[in-house]
Order: sequence, then structure tokens, then C-alpha cells
Amino acid sequence: MSLAITRSAIAAALSTLTGVTGTEYRPNLIGEGAAWPQVARFDRADGGAYQITWSVFIALGADERSASAFMDTLVPGLIDALDDEMFIDSMEPVTIQVSGGELFALQIAGRSE
Repeated sequence: MSLAITRSAIAAALSTLTGVTGTEYRPNLIGEGAAWPQVARFDRADGGAYQITWSVFIALGADERSASAFMDTLVPGLIDALDDEMFIDSMEPVTIQVSGGELFALQIAGRSE
């Protein structure tokens, strides 16, 4: 599968979650619910192929309490939503820098072929 197809499929899968808008690339304006995949690295796999590790970000908001509550509602559905597109290795709360400061976000690490 090509990177563009996988990136598009991940963005579409993210958009199936309530309150989330998946895009193929990091949007210029990031608000609560903005989500996008980003290639983290390429690893050599068997037979000369490469395995792609993705970082997927979902912006949760600027208020820590509401960001945590939003994350709590997202996590159960995330695994099902992304299952056909990537194998999820981990999910971690992080902060991301935006023009107005920092936003709380969920970073998902996963692999695809």
C-alpha cells in the first residue's frame, strides 16, 4: 500500500470518531478534534520491504480537565477505528505547540506495511 493511500485511510478512519476531523496532513489551524497522521520512521522488514511507523495526533483542547474527558471518550473507539489501517503500539497524552500556546493532544504510535 502506498503512503498516500495509507495516510488518506488513516485520516478517513479518524473522521469516523465523534468530535474528530481527520486530515491527511497537520492543518494550519488546530483546534479541538483536529487529527492527522505523520510518518515517524521507516524500518526494513523481511524481503526488502519497509514497515512504516506512524505518529497520529488528535488535538484534545487547551483545558487539561476537558482534554482528559475528551480523551476518555475517544480511546475505546480509536482501536476499532484504526484497526484496519494500522497496528497500534501505544497511545500517550502529549502537548503540541500551536500559535496560541499549547494544546493537549493524544499521540498514537502504530505500524503499517
